[in-house]
Amino acid sequence: MQTAVNGKMLALEREFDRIREISSDIPCWQAMFWDNMTVNLRTWFVIDAWYRSRSLELPKSGEALVPCLDMVNHSGKPNAYFEETENEVVLRLGNGCLVSEGDEVTISYGSDKGVAEMLYNYGFIPEDAPRNVVRVNMEPFDDDPLRTAKLVVFGRRPVLVLTETNHKTEWVCPFSFLKCVNFEDGLAFKIAQETDGGQQLRVFWEGRDVTESAGDFATVVSSHDLWPLFLLRVITDIQDQVRAQLERMESDQTQHDIQCGVFREGLLDAGSEFRSSEGKILETAVRNLEIEVCRPAIGGDPSCGQVLTKSRAARVADGARPAGPGADDIPRKDGCCPKRRSGGGTGQ
Repeated sequence: MQTAVNGKMLALEREFDRIREISSDIPCWQAMFWDNMTVNLRTWFVIDAWYRSRSLELPKSGEALVPCLDMVNHSGKPNAYFEETENEVVLRLGNGCLVSEGDEVTISYGSDKGVAEMLYNYGFIPEDAPRNVVRVNMEPFDDDPLRTAKLVVFGRRPVLVLTETNHKTEWVCPFSFLKCVNFEDGLAFKIAQETDGGQQLRVFWEGRDVTESAGDFATVVSSHDLWPLFLLRVITDIQDQVRAQLERMESDQTQHDIQCGVFREGLLDAGSEFRSSEGKILETAVRNLEIEVCRPAIGGDPSCGQVLTKSRAARVADGARPAGPGADDIPRKDGCCPKRRSGGGTGQ
């Protein structure tokens, strides 16, 4: 979430500078806001928070503020809902719900929103929000010449979802299976001419048009002879993303922001709660991913040795501490991982 917050603050700073620049020529604005500095960047942060935390995503009209409805609180068990008609937005009671005088009317801000999204958009964490799920934004490799094409055909924001249950972590990241294959594996892109004169980017796997399956590329490549290698690439990349997320958490500027008064106290408490739960899930994920790589069906496949060795060599070349499995971590024929040497791996 730190990346999103940093990007948001940078965008708000630019907006504020632009507003001040274009309004300084308006005498009343200059006298009211800028001469005495009654409005500053923090004020703009608050204004944006007021809007973002109260706006609704309407099916037909898009993002909007709806009087009265924008003040209705969230509940995991709401007694009302809203819908957009042709000319208005209507608040309706849920089926079987009764509201007496003095009862609070509540709606759901979204049952599929995780802790991070609720905290980022609304500044609080619902009591019923699942604490065992972490979402990490994914991006194509920086040096991948196909990065833009992959994002286009995938069609939505790439996200890694980690879910912890009984100290075990399950991961879901459909984009990674598209991210980790390239031309030499059988991937190709072509521009198709449409009958209406338009063009569409199509993705091919071993000569077969698989554009309709771009959002679930694992099913496309799972029957390939090199499937264990593709899966190892995916897991190794996910390991890197999880470790990077942990490093970002450790090097954030939270304490500086507290001293500068950027966060109100309640939001800070919620953020600390989120940070703690997310950190534990990420740490568990790192351990579980190490085990997953060492499974005989993955790390023991002969085709996987090269990618394991390259992965560690790349980290050493970048001056980073070797992270993740290296050549010494490939399982033996009996399926067991050799004991790590001192100074290697993740320091666990």
